[in-house]
Amino acid sequence: MNCARRKCLGLPEGIPSERHQLFEFLLHCAKLCPETEFVWRLHPLVAFKSLISENHNLRIRSPNIRLSFGAIESDLPGCSWALYRGTTAIVQAVGAGLQPIYLRIPGEMTIDPLYELGGWKASVATAEDFRKAAITTVENPKDDQRTSEQESVRAYCQNIFVPFDTDALSKLIGSA
Repeated sequence: MNCARRKCLGLPEGIPSERHQLFEFLLHCAKLCPETEFVWRLHPLVAFKSLISENHNLRIRSPNIRLSFGAIESDLPGCSWALYRGTTAIVQAVGAGLQPIYLRIPGEMTIDPLYELGGWKASVATAEDFRKAAITTVENPKDDQRTSEQESVRAYCQNIFVPFDTDALSKLIGSA
């Protein structure tokens, strides 16, 4: 069974060790799932040139890996999954309908911003785990339970961030 013709968005944190860990994992996934496109995007403050100079393993990319240089909003359409660790960008990805897949490191305390969620969110430790999670999504795309879990996760993410209240800030500044 394959990972189908889908896309996975890689969302690393800005911390060097975290982005290297995530992208090396995505390299393994890209080899195991050659029919899946993997979109690599970086934290806005990091350039691919510096990433590759820091980690020579990332110089060799599979043909199914695409580097993203645009805004996250341009990467979200067409993606099915978002692989992440500690980045809050996952909230925006889930809000756009991507299934969150958390890369957990065995024996490590979680850094998952969506740690409270179960159900539709997947947690993987190996490329084979990723493949299985992807297959489950592809084989059961509109299963009623999965749809309900997806809506619950999206609602949770939409409630994480509260719109900025400029009136409250003005009052705070005015009272100083």
